[in-house]
Amino acid sequence: MIEPSLSIPANRCVPARPLIHNRQGQWFVDTRLRLRGGGPIVLARKATSLAEQRASTLKKQLSNFHEVEKGLQQKPG
Repeated sequence: MIEPSLSIPANRCVPARPLIHNRQGQWFVDTRLRLRGGGPIVLARKATSLAEQRASTLKKQLSNFHEVEKGLQQKPG
């Protein structure tokens, strides 16, 4: 029986590190490192997204430049 003063709060029921067991039935705390995202796939997607945004901005700037250039060439001078 667990004393009420020693009970675990509901928000702390999940262990910080998962438990693992071996074939002999012995249980251990799993201290191996885990990947938490941010690997090459995530970074590649982020880089692609940033590159697309940059390309769009540069295309708009180039288009504006060409419009100004055309306007300057059409003026009698």
